[in-house]
Amino acid sequence: MTERPAGAVAGAASQTVAAPDAGTGAAGQRVLRPPLTKQLRPGHWVAIDAVIAVLFAAAFVVGTTRPAYGIPLWVAYLLALASTLPAAVRRLWPLPVLGVVLAASVTAMAIGSGKDPSVVVAFVLYVVALRYPRRTAAAALAGALALTAAGVLAGGAALARLRGRCGEPPGCLRRDHHRGLGYRRRRAGPARLHRRAS
Repeated sequence: MTERPAGAVAGAASQTVAAPDAGTGAAGQRVLRPPLTKQLRPGHWVAIDAVIAVLFAAAFVVGTTRPAYGIPLWVAYLLALASTLPAAVRRLWPLPVLGVVLAASVTAMAIGSGKDPSVVVAFVLYVVALRYPRRTAAAALAGALALTAAGVLAGGAALARLRGRCGEPPGCLRRDHHRGLGYRRRRAGPARLHRRAS
């Protein structure tokens, strides 16, 4: 058993500082640290997204099956990478990344390459719903739903039976779109009150 020095505070959320308080000599005040998500810079978030995109890519490449219509297997691998890796920069360019991911995903579904890419589309769509006005985000959701449905229909019955953790692809896309809108509303509430108070 190790001994802690006097005045040390247990727990990761606070630390002890020895600063005099207006000459009274008060020491040992607790200073709360902000949560980890508040300490991360934009570059850190992009790095986290890059790791997640690489994990998506690995899962999609491993799960890729031989596509239909006599298309070579390397095309399916290329589409799996094109539908996952751009998600690494979703925070920098949300709409262009959504377009690339959707195009590659719909093409992969149409040739029947084996994986349902709507999870990656929802991953990107979350940021679109968070950053863009409601009309733009709703148009992006409608386009994603329409293109996903077209890809499922073009891919045939085998691809239509694929289900992810969130059920059917349109349900997954709608759920993450609404999460992004809800987070934007929660974040905008305190800012609106602050503007009114000023």
